[in-house]
Amino acid sequence: EDLRTMISCASDGQIVLSDVEKGIVKVDGLKHRGEVHDFVWLPRVQLLASCGVERHINLWQLPIKTPVYQLDAHQASVQQLIYGAGQMFSIDTSKTIVVWDLREMAPIQRLEALKMHQEYPVGCIAYDERRAALITLSRKMLLWHMNQRKVPNGHISPVTACVYNATFELIVSADDSSVVRVWDLNTGKAVFRFTNAHTNKKGEAVKISTMCFDQTNRRLITGAHDGSVKVWNFSTGQCLREL
Repeated sequence: EDLRTMISCASDGQIVLSDVEKGIVKVDGLKHRGEVHDFVWLPRVQLLASCGVERHINLWQLPIKTPVYQLDAHQASVQQLIYGAGQMFSIDTSKTIVVWDLREMAPIQRLEALKMHQEYPVGCIAYDERRAALITLSRKMLLWHMNQRKVPNGHISPVTACVYNATFELIVSADDSSVVRVWDLNTGKAVFRFTNAHTNKKGEAVKISTMCFDQTNRRLITGAHDGSVKVWNFSTGQCLREL
């Protein structure tokens, strides 16, 4: 719905994005080494996650055809991906469930489903938004309540720059201590932050003096007091390029 696009995958390892109204392929060439098992759109970071016969998860920043992240934590082929509470959940063929922090792009919890469902293996997982719970499904259903990590509100240092992203309805602000914060315009809440965006040779934070978005509104460009300029994926805090 965010992309207004239909996403499909197949056993040939490809993921294709199609414009349903125009009947054309918008993006193709997103490839796994083997069969694609599942994919999920991650609205919080505006990335597409996909899994297949490999033991890792690929994260795609569309329309770029190479993964911007490769998440490794499973010891078997990843079978299913779901999104909920600002986190991603994955389960592999050995029935191990991993909970992912999308701000850090790192696993924060592992659940051994075989220990939870000893009689019958877990067939799939789901997320209950109303109860804020992970659901594991076998011959019986189990609910696992999840705690969300809160992003602290407000800047500690004086704010030096602020820009509005009309595409995603987000505000991005920066301060003297080189901290960048992303805010949801509709709720007024901080949804993401990254620190030490610009540092000197000693590793000390450098004041951010200006910033703007590129023409696609998908990349943040920051300029610092020392003359350095960087290009960011502002949803994940990944520095894409230093100019």
